[in-house]
Amino acid sequence: MNRRFIAAGAAVAAVGLMASFATTAQAFPTKTTACTGCHSGTAVAVGTSLLSTTGTTATYNVSAPGATAMAVFDGATKIATINAASGQVTVAFGKTYKIYAVVGPSTSNGIGSTTVSPVAPVPVPVPVPTPVPVPVPTPVPVPVPTPVPVPVPTPVPAPTPIPVPVPTPAPTPVPTPVPVPVPTPAPTPAPTPVPTPIPVPSPTPVLAPTAPPVVVPVATRTLTLRVANNHHRAGLRAVLVNVTTGQTYYVRVNKSGYARFTRIPAGTYILKVVTGHRSHYLRRMVITTTPPAAAHNSDDND
Repeated sequence: MNRRFIAAGAAVAAVGLMASFATTAQAFPTKTTACTGCHSGTAVAVGTSLLSTTGTTATYNVSAPGATAMAVFDGATKIATINAASGQVTVAFGKTYKIYAVVGPSTSNGIGSTTVSPVAPVPVPVPVPTPVPVPVPTPVPVPVPTPVPVPVPTPVPAPTPIPVPVPTPAPTPVPTPVPVPVPTPAPTPAPTPVPTPIPVPSPTPVLAPTAPPVVVPVATRTLTLRVANNHHRAGLRAVLVNVTTGQTYYVRVNKSGYARFTRIPAGTYILKVVTGHRSHYLRRMVITTTPPAAAHNSDDND
């Protein structure tokens, strides 16, 4: 009985081993270690050729005739897998990369490898043309003509004028003034005494009694409303806004759902219910002063 179990186990192990060979023929796409750890056999030739370069990377054409798959490693890190005998791979400059190629379906059918070391292309210097010196012309001296002196005429002295004698006028006799008699001043009359005025007492003003201010009564009404929904009553406030003046009246809704506005002047109002930061519009209403304001039930909107 034990021999049957051992034979059956050996058969299962053989099937599992065959399945393992079949599934590892594609270069172990999920493996991250070097291919030499699992594959062996005939050497496979791996060829590479540089296809193009950019500022930081190089792209190679990779081929391995007869290979089932290829893998590219940066040191011990697997960076690419090609499940074919040829393909392309792009790597960064400044490193050496190893490329493995394996032959399936068994891990012992063959393996080969090669390396690539991409180097950034050296820019070719652009020759700078040597500037040709431009000859500077020698200035030709221009002869400056010698100025001809202009003769300055000698000034002729003016003749000295002969002084003409001025005749001295004869003095005019001044007549002797006749004295004017000074009149005798009249005597100054004595001043007439002015009687001192008797002050008249000013009458004391009588203040008129101040009338008390007239207070004009403003007709107001009382408005009572009820919120029907029980689960919305906690924390509610009823708000009444006068459309014309903007006057706003607040009152808190009690636990029974009632809110009572008192002393509300007549006018057109907007009735709202506020809970938290939300406002619920109920209706527009007109409050008059002639009939008493009827109680309003706001069951229609909350």
